[in-house]
Amino acid sequence: MSQSEQQRLAEQSRSAFRKAQVQRHREMQELAPPTLDAGMIVDPTDNTLHKNALLNDLAVTIQAYDSAADLLPGDIDTVYLEWAVAGSDDFKSYAQAEITPPLDGVFPLVLRLPKAQMEKDGPYQLRYRVQQYNSEEAISPVMNLICDGTAPWEWTDEEPPAMLMPAVPITDQYLVDNPAGVVGTIPDYVDRQPKDTIVYWWVTDPIPEDITEIDIAGLHEVTGTPALITVRPEVIRDAGDGGCYLFYALIDKAHNRSRISFPAPVAVALGTLPTNLAPPQVPLASDGVINQMDAWLGVVVHIPLYAGWKPTDRVEVKWGATDLYAEDIGSQPGEQIQVRVPAATLKAEYGDATGEKETSVSYRILRGTVAFDAPATLLDVDFSYIGPPRPDPDLTWPDPVNETLTQLDTYGGVSNQFNHLTEADAGQPAKQNTYLYTPANAGETIEFYWRDELAFTYTVGGFEQPGDEIAAQVPWEVIERVGNGPAIPVHYRIGSPGSNNQQHSKTYHVNVEAITITPPAPEYLGLNPANGWLTCVSLYEDPLEPHPLEPCVRVQIPNLSEWLKDGDSLTLTWTPWDRRDPEQGQVITDAILEETIVLGGENPVTGFIWRVQPYDEHILPIYQPGVSRDGRGVTKYAFTYEGETVTSLEVEAVVSMHVPGASCPIPPVARRK
Repeated sequence: MSQSEQQRLAEQSRSAFRKAQVQRHREMQELAPPTLDAGMIVDPTDNTLHKNALLNDLAVTIQAYDSAADLLPGDIDTVYLEWAVAGSDDFKSYAQAEITPPLDGVFPLVLRLPKAQMEKDGPYQLRYRVQQYNSEEAISPVMNLICDGTAPWEWTDEEPPAMLMPAVPITDQYLVDNPAGVVGTIPDYVDRQPKDTIVYWWVTDPIPEDITEIDIAGLHEVTGTPALITVRPEVIRDAGDGGCYLFYALIDKAHNRSRISFPAPVAVALGTLPTNLAPPQVPLASDGVINQMDAWLGVVVHIPLYAGWKPTDRVEVKWGATDLYAEDIGSQPGEQIQVRVPAATLKAEYGDATGEKETSVSYRILRGTVAFDAPATLLDVDFSYIGPPRPDPDLTWPDPVNETLTQLDTYGGVSNQFNHLTEADAGQPAKQNTYLYTPANAGETIEFYWRDELAFTYTVGGFEQPGDEIAAQVPWEVIERVGNGPAIPVHYRIGSPGSNNQQHSKTYHVNVEAITITPPAPEYLGLNPANGWLTCVSLYEDPLEPHPLEPCVRVQIPNLSEWLKDGDSLTLTWTPWDRRDPEQGQVITDAILEETIVLGGENPVTGFIWRVQPYDEHILPIYQPGVSRDGRGVTKYAFTYEGETVTSLEVEAVVSMHVPGASCPIPPVARRK
């Protein structure tokens, strides 16, 4: 080859090399743009980052560039991740990586932008730069990004204001007139941005501590001026009557959520609405006034059941100016809904009044928070009293007992024993005494009670001095009516003719053993009218229709309800004697009948017939041919009363049951013939 030819070929090689270098440089200038993980960009129109992308270092992916494949051993390219504020050329590097052969596993290359660079909201530029081993460099296309880590309403420390909701109650008719639902107005906010959305919750009482734990009711984009939402009818009906509240939160397109708003109360009353509400009734005021004893017993307001009631309705009674706690109607309210008025409310509403004070009593039915008012009832209340002031009235009221009233002492009329009436005191009044309270005025009364029975009244004459002894007598009739007992309660009360209230002394106790109980004797039925004996004719009440237990001796047990009640026990005894003459004969022991029964049913405490039977075991043994034809039958009963055994008077009759050559009874079948 000639020298000129060699020069030509060499020049071609150098030209090809230069062209390759130019092409490689051109390729280096066309780097692929950086990319981010899926989901990091929420709006591709402006590349707004998701709020979660700002919580950690941002992973940026860089694809392989062509010239990296030409690197020879010992060559080093450096890739820099760069970041700058939008519109600025002041790019700074925040991550880098060296690229050396071999390239297996190097690409795609991930570099991380520190999260500190994204803390401030605003638009930014992201790129990477390749510094080639030969000091050449290439720059990728810029990725414009927007960082937004600030939620709506973050410009203030307050929660978003309550949504503006209809002021009228939401009823069935409202939903008929507004089939799309209930419209709410979103309050304006200064940092509103396009693509903001609102999420809201429809809540009934009780409100949960964390609203976000319950399902949302709806999600709307914030559009229009004013911005509106519509709560669907099914959301309202599913929640039911309320006490309903609408909470909301604003969410920007970066998914930053505002604080939960203040609640917007919405009154909801569905179904047939309450009607025909009658005025309340206060049974204890039927005598015209509520006094302290009424308060002690417990004042109850009765509310007639109204039309259109629901179990979830609540009734709120108002006593004077005080609203009581609203109580649920429940599933079985009955004809009257009863609400007790606390004693503290009664006392507070009476205040410092003297004498009778007119007081209004009313109520309203609450369906959710929608109220239906009933007419009021006016009544008089009087908690005034005479006598010494009560100690600690706030603690003890309305208990009528005033512990400053002096002691009440009781003595037996004959035995003169203190707080003890013995058998020696039977038939005599008991003596009692106490000492006059202060202040005391003429005309005031001191009433002495034996158990709960008024026994004696003393009227203050005005001449007495404080501390004077006041004597009383308890009539025997009262003592006898109340009966024996180891601790019969006694007390006295002070009052005046013009007062609706009395103050009570403490209760004291008297051991009463003065009363001897002798219940009446039983009575034989069917005695022979000719002689008053128990004969064969006495064995049947109706011989043609005999009782299953006949033949027998029938004994009428009297009414014992003065001492006993159904469920108490009674022991009945039939004792047969083998002689008619009371001065002669002996008890036929084997023929005695003793039976203990429980009162009630066929044997009521008000009286019943006891049948001495079987005839062969308890009556026939009286007839002893050749020894004695006639005898006697003695009957009595016994029971336990106030811990002691009480035995009735006895009844006895001659028993003469025989016919010539035979004994009673004649069989019923034979009698019918």
